[in-house]
Amino acid sequence: MDKPEKYEGDARELQNWLFNLSQYCTVCGVIDDREQVKVAVTFLAGRALTWWRAVSIEPWATLGSCTWLDFTTQISAEFQDVHHQLRHQTKLFDLRQKGSVQRYNEEFRALMLEVRHVMSMQDILLAYLRGLKP
Repeated sequence: MDKPEKYEGDARELQNWLFNLSQYCTVCGVIDDREQVKVAVTFLAGRALTWWRAVSIEPWATLGSCTWLDFTTQISAEFQDVHHQLRHQTKLFDLRQKGSVQRYNEEFRALMLEVRHVMSMQDILLAYLRGLKP
């Protein structure tokens, strides 16, 4: 597997970058989530690296104590476009099954990937169930 690209702070690329990085860590045998953060920060550049340098002095961000969830939550809060998230949350809540369950699942999954860091699994499940045909 190729190394992930450097992440420079583009909101449109964040979730794909996090996914690719997680896959890279798994393939490389880096399972511990604190170790994954150590790998992740080596792939930051530009604005993202500047952000990390600024927050790495915070207690939650100290290398060795920062978990993958802490890291993904904070980097998402910093670089994910709020309007982008709100549009996808609205689409997720408004999505209704019109055809097959398989098609509904495909549409739902695509939207869920955009909001999973800002919505609880309970809210995601409720949106899913609400959109199913009776």
